[in-house]
Amino acid sequence: MNNLLNQLSKTSRTTHLSEFVPAWQVDLARFTNEALEGRKAFLGAILRSSHPLYLNYSEDPMEDQIPGKWIEVGKHVWRIPPEISSYVDILYRWLSYGNWLLYKSSPESPVWRFAWRGDINGIIESMVRANIQFCIYAFHDNDPWFIFLNPQYFDMSGAARDRTH
Repeated sequence: MNNLLNQLSKTSRTTHLSEFVPAWQVDLARFTNEALEGRKAFLGAILRSSHPLYLNYSEDPMEDQIPGKWIEVGKHVWRIPPEISSYVDILYRWLSYGNWLLYKSSPESPVWRFAWRGDINGIIESMVRANIQFCIYAFHDNDPWFIFLNPQYFDMSGAARDRTH
């Protein structure tokens, strides 16, 4: 995740939100092709490397004919199909209205609801309780993105922790 965040910071304004937990705000400094491509590359890397992934979004991917085998696991919560990584442009356009939450969870507990209202510690505590490894929270109009990492899985820089002990 550290390398992905570093890449994203080259095209977007990336602000570390806390000195105590791994959390970032990512703003499009300018709506340039470079910035949009940087976000798509970040999203594509997440989609290629981390499954199972879940999406909480008010739109229906099957109704909107988004490629892949989407599985609804809760009201407005979808398991993201691994093959969607081949269709990042389509997915990015579909998510461009914002108000979505993408996260990595275990298949045993895929539904996680959290209405974040600016309390960084609250979202991190909820992630730890629900065993959410990371989440990306996008506000209206898809800007900014907030990226939160579970400190049980990642250090403050976003590097993965060794969990083999």
